[in-house]
Amino acid sequence: MSWFGPNSDHHHRELLRGGASAFAVKMSGVLGSYVFTMLVTRGYGATAMGILTMCITVMQLGGLVGKLGLDVLLVRLVAGLNAQLDRVALSRHYLTSLAPMFLATAIVSGLLWWQAPLLATLLLSGPEHADYIRWTAIAILPVTLQSMHAEALRGFKRIVAFALYKNWQMAVAAIVLLVWPKADNAPLGSYIVANFLLASIAVAQWLRLIRPSWAPPRSTGEATTLLQQSLPMMIASSVLLMRGWVDTIVLGAMRAPDDVGLYNVATRLALLPTIALMAVNSIAAPKFAELHASDPRDDLPRVVQGSTQLIFWASFPVTLIVLLLAGPAVAIFGSEFHDAALVLRILLIGQFINCISGSVGWLMQMTGYERPFQHIMLVSVLVTVVLDVALIPTYGAVGAAIGNAVGSICANLWCVYYIWRTQGILTLHVPGVTSRWMTRPSAESPATGGPTHIV
Repeated sequence: MSWFGPNSDHHHRELLRGGASAFAVKMSGVLGSYVFTMLVTRGYGATAMGILTMCITVMQLGGLVGKLGLDVLLVRLVAGLNAQLDRVALSRHYLTSLAPMFLATAIVSGLLWWQAPLLATLLLSGPEHADYIRWTAIAILPVTLQSMHAEALRGFKRIVAFALYKNWQMAVAAIVLLVWPKADNAPLGSYIVANFLLASIAVAQWLRLIRPSWAPPRSTGEATTLLQQSLPMMIASSVLLMRGWVDTIVLGAMRAPDDVGLYNVATRLALLPTIALMAVNSIAAPKFAELHASDPRDDLPRVVQGSTQLIFWASFPVTLIVLLLAGPAVAIFGSEFHDAALVLRILLIGQFINCISGSVGWLMQMTGYERPFQHIMLVSVLVTVVLDVALIPTYGAVGAAIGNAVGSICANLWCVYYIWRTQGILTLHVPGVTSRWMTRPSAESPATGGPTHIV
């Protein structure tokens, strides 16, 4: 079967080219993150890795609130206005988004600084670690700027730049850590410096693109209009981020930092099979939106199924290798991480289901099903929290892994089923198994108001 049909070769080339570029950059970033993790675990121990993990979690959550969903909105606005060659409106919307972003970031950073002793007690096992929270508060601004400008560059289809700013924080941090004087705050300090450096480069690249069309905001009402569109996106992003970090937060609150460090190492290794998925997603989101708007009855189902096949064949051998070599893989980070092998194997099961399900989240959001997607993700988070609270006190990191895997599997298979029932597109790909369900009577699509043909 041709993935994209006789008239869709350009879609094929664009998806492969963008996915391959993002894959290469993502892989280099993953390798850099492993180097950074090894430097931290071998040089500073599991407790330092646990503290760093919790601080990065707080950074991501703080940055999420600081962005107010404007980063996701910029992808849509930049892509649409750039296609219309309206660079003046593009720069105006960008400048309008800066004021609420800076205000929200300042509020979040101030609250973190003010409540540092309390947060250190809750997350880092004692108020003596309050300075780590204060350092984290300072890092919210560069994390927010870096993410917003990376997504804006994605709207321009600068996929390499987008992937670099999204994935090279730890690679750059590893370089900084090598020259940082040995101290307890060296891991966190090097990570913060890396984010400052990448944020500065991202902002400079973006300004160089839009400077010729510089246009100031027209009125304060424009900011209100942007926020009305972006805040629902922030809610969706919040659920997604919570889905990824809730087990780490619960584990940190219920167990010692070394358990968090052990779990973090296993989590990083378990992400290896998803590199292909994330690479394809880099270009898939705008491509899905484009095909849905132009002719979703022909090319879109073929692109979706073809991309899932690509993800499957790229992720399956990696999953198998990591599964078989889980013990030696975690031992690389030190003898104290031996118990992470079982945690890694459990997480791999959930991640592999994530991969073979395809780009279900982006497909639902790009075709008008963002609200059902938010509901599905919210339920999956609740499932994960319930399992974490029930299992972590007894089983520690293993319990967190079970909660993570079950929540991920529920969310992905629910999305697969929902897309198949509403749009007639089967995103799941298991060779020799799913082909019998790839065709069925066409479905009515609420987003289009008409029948949607299947693969």
